[in-house]
Amino acid sequence: MRPMLSAVVLAAGLACPLVCVQSISAAARHNADEPPKKTAAHKDGVKKTAPAPAGPTTGVALIEIHGDLSEQPHPLAWLLGSGDHPTLRNVVDLIRDAADDQEVAAVVVRLRDAKVHLTQVEELGAAIAHVRAANKKVILFCGEYETPEAVLASYCDEAIIQAGGGVSVPGMYMEEMYLADTMAWAGLTPQMVQIGDYKGANEQYMHAAPSPAWEQNISGLLDGLYGSVRKHIKTGRKMDDAKLDEAMRQSWMALGDTAKKVGLIDAVVDLPDLTSHLEKYLSVPEGSITWPPYGTDEGVGIDVSNPLSMFSKMMREPETAPTRESLAIVHINGPIVDGESSSGGFMGEASIGSDTVRRAIAEIEDEPLIKGVIVRIDSPGGSATASEVIWQGLNRLQAKKPVWISVGAMAASGGYYCLVG
Repeated sequence: MRPMLSAVVLAAGLACPLVCVQSISAAARHNADEPPKKTAAHKDGVKKTAPAPAGPTTGVALIEIHGDLSEQPHPLAWLLGSGDHPTLRNVVDLIRDAADDQEVAAVVVRLRDAKVHLTQVEELGAAIAHVRAANKKVILFCGEYETPEAVLASYCDEAIIQAGGGVSVPGMYMEEMYLADTMAWAGLTPQMVQIGDYKGANEQYMHAAPSPAWEQNISGLLDGLYGSVRKHIKTGRKMDDAKLDEAMRQSWMALGDTAKKVGLIDAVVDLPDLTSHLEKYLSVPEGSITWPPYGTDEGVGIDVSNPLSMFSKMMREPETAPTRESLAIVHINGPIVDGESSSGGFMGEASIGSDTVRRAIAEIEDEPLIKGVIVRIDSPGGSATASEVIWQGLNRLQAKKPVWISVGAMAASGGYYCLVG
């Protein structure tokens, strides 16, 4: 049963701290480019599905991930819906919902030019495991496989690649640029203060190569990430170290047939043939698979034929006040700066302002219907003073209400400082 708590999303990474109220249900888009039924006709890029079969049907939920999975809703999600911009939580909830959906017998997760990083893969994988625990198959379909896709495949019952797609699973590496020699050639002498051997903000300017402490730091990070990747693939694909080493050796810049042969994926399928492939894989009658609409999120909606109504809704403030007992989610995404948060604008980088976060925390403190707070951090750090201010605010908050910390891709330097209260 779904918990009787709503989720109030407080986006501290934007200029306005209270962006939207988002229900606990998911919001990811069911795309028009879904795999067709066998008799589908194609016109203008939209696949027309045939009438539903007369006999028993097998519902397959199609969940598509396109582009980046953001940590928080975009500013107009409350008005326009998630559209092409579902959040990670949207998609995780949507996958988990399939476990209890009586109309869904299996799930296809399709990555369409998606950019998911390894920490997101682990969260998606946990949701997939929940669906599989309900005795429902989960199939991954990708146009190509790199390391994150290979790890995600290890959570699924079947991994499929688009016919003609490529595979490259090279392991982990990092590239860094060092400018000390260049600056010396230009007659420049950088002067920077470093507190502790392992702080690396000045490495690029003060050294011509990694310092011993930085080399130890980064090598340890990469070794840990690589070990996690290997553990997931070995467990999910039932490989030992030798078999995985050989699979990675052969799957560096390879085609799908090679990846299938070495055990990284299970099948090579052209998208229009996916339905017939699933009929065989799921052992269901021909023509019995249906693709029910799944996970639409339309928002408030705008009538573009009525300009006055359209502008009226666009100027309306989003409803953020909870109407029942709720959990608040505070997002701390991006570099931490003093003052107000910024969305970054055109070609800019969004930042987290300590004043914006503290104002959101104060609103949470004063709202009796908010019973607890989840702080989601994905930040490389930044201003020491701003990090201290946020840390103080979270300490004050946890004296009044339960606070849980969730780390996304990174909580480094000031980002880590914020979560240790």
